[in-house]
Amino acid sequence: MNPLASLQVAVLDPALGGAGVHNAGFWATVQSRSPAGFDLRAWGHRAFASSNATPDLRVVPHFEGAFFALTGQPGGAADHWHWIRALAQRYGTALAHSVSHWPHGPVVVLHHTLSWEHATALGLALSQFEQHAGSDVAGRLRHLAFLMYSPGVDEHGGLVDAGRSLNFRLAFRTLQNRPHVRLFASCREYSAAYGHLLQAPAPLPVHPCFLLPQAVTPARRIGPRRVLLYVGQVKLAKGFLDLPARLRWQLQTLPPGGLITMQWVADGAQAHPDVMQAIDDIRGLAQADSRVRLIEGFVGDDELHRLLADHDELHLNYDAQQYAHKTSGLLWLAAAHQVMAVVPPHSWLAREALQLGMSHALDAGPQRPMRVVQQQPQPTAYHQELMAPFWDWMRGVVG
Repeated sequence: MNPLASLQVAVLDPALGGAGVHNAGFWATVQSRSPAGFDLRAWGHRAFASSNATPDLRVVPHFEGAFFALTGQPGGAADHWHWIRALAQRYGTALAHSVSHWPHGPVVVLHHTLSWEHATALGLALSQFEQHAGSDVAGRLRHLAFLMYSPGVDEHGGLVDAGRSLNFRLAFRTLQNRPHVRLFASCREYSAAYGHLLQAPAPLPVHPCFLLPQAVTPARRIGPRRVLLYVGQVKLAKGFLDLPARLRWQLQTLPPGGLITMQWVADGAQAHPDVMQAIDDIRGLAQADSRVRLIEGFVGDDELHRLLADHDELHLNYDAQQYAHKTSGLLWLAAAHQVMAVVPPHSWLAREALQLGMSHALDAGPQRPMRVVQQQPQPTAYHQELMAPFWDWMRGVVG
């Protein structure tokens, strides 16, 4: 590949415009951060066309259905074959669109959020596409698949969930054995876990965090303590119902001039009566104390980075059992900004914070002081690997 030529990149994101954080703002941020020398285009959800009025985002509204429909559902590929086949057909059409859009030269195809059902559909689509288009055309595509879900085994190869491990092994072995497909894990634990699962000769390589700008310069705040007590969607597993008690406790030790910020997106969770009560309690506390700031509703990626740069602590008081092997993008953002993270003990978040050399503390409950593990950040080699400039890494991987 000519190092001076533009790198042609097709991002296949079936959820883009359809659900959660896969929205127009996310994609606009991704585009704005891609440096010169990248010709970037995305194939997203058909809902993107109606939810976005900006015509210059280079998104093809294409996929249908709910990308996360099978999340947490029992069964394997045979139980959900109709859904998998439908997604495979849309994958195949998107691949055909990409080689038509770029008729010459290699095309990098990025699949950034794959669970077992998506990998199964993608493997089927790649096989069918090669049969239909021919190996020469299919060979122009260079697939980068990011594995961002726990595969049912831990980093030592120990079984966590038998059904899950079987689904992931079958799905990703198919991709592992396909030419022009490279698998990357989103963290060191997953790197080792997938290595064991797929009986690979070595742990999978880790891809850098693509949620970051090309470079993050951590702020050096001087002033009273500032705490981000909650960020993101309202979820019971993320400890939302404990927030009134946590807020009262934090206010007891917060100095004058300090600040506690809470941001949330309620969506359907707001209908839960306990959630509504918690929100009412939080609003009452905020009205009574000027040191509390509430941000109700979605914040864009740039605003999220500003919030992190403007605070000393990020509290991730998640359910330790549910996050025993589950990742958090917010933890990686906190690591990039060198913000202290408060995390549950005996969880992926606590282990990841240690491996990254983050400033962090262990949560001891809604009304107990946290236990500081590491006061000052001491970034490790793994931290540098995970926080490496994403687009530079991509060019190096495929160049």
